[in-house]
Amino acid sequence: MKQSPVQYMFVELKRAFPKEIGKMYNDNPELLESVFQKAREKEKEVIMDAYTAGESDATHKINSALNYYNETFKTNKKWKHQ
Repeated sequence: MKQSPVQYMFVELKRAFPKEIGKMYNDNPELLESVFQKAREKEKEVIMDAYTAGESDATHKINSALNYYNETFKTNKKWKHQ
């Protein structure tokens, strides 16, 4: 699986600001998880829209875009502070 831009950003933030991210996570893990999940959903929409715009066969656009996203970026991992 490729690392999505949102995943990359959170990894880099943890690496650059371990104390600050740790404190944010310890203070309110639900908020950080919610922000991460919302960002992933927005990212999914952008990726699917871009894929659909480039797809030539109109009858398979939505399923193809969803399959592409799931095969390339979808993981069941949640963002966890480590």
